[in-house]
Parts: sequence; structure tokens; C-alpha cells
Amino acid sequence: MTKEKKYVLYINTEPPFNWDIAKQMEIDLDYLVYIEPKDYGEQSIDAIEGYLFDSDKRIARDLFDLVVVDSINNIVPKAI
Repeated sequence: MTKEKKYVLYINTEPPFNWDIAKQMEIDLDYLVYIEPKDYGEQSIDAIEGYLFDSDKRIARDLFDLVVVDSINNIVPKAI
């Protein structure tokens, strides 16, 4: 994602994301797809599925070298 020019899908469930720090860390934002689900954790799963799989053809898409979910804790349902 930084110097290797790898495409990254970044799902941020714990906003905010600090863009200034990302630039200081030399993250090439041209290779970053950033998603911030607004309502519920399942939106993260929907986003990952939509980017990584073609549901019509039922095949995987080869769009990203890395998927980051920050943090997985917000995707897992809380016990009631």
C-alpha cells in the first residue's frame, strides 16, 4: 500500500481516519479504496462482498492485494 503500489480496500468501522497521518506515512492514496460504513456492521460485509465478488457471475474479482478491516470488533454482533 505504501511503496509497493498495492491496491488496498480499507474498511474503517472506527472513524475518524486521519488522512494527514496517512500522507506522512507515505501511503499512496491512489491505491487506497476507503469505506466508512455509516449505520451497521453488516454494511462492512456487504462492501467487502461487493468489491471482492461478482455475484452475477459467482466469481472472485482480483481488484485488491489487501483488505483491511479496522476494527473487526464492530462487525461482530454484540450479545443481547
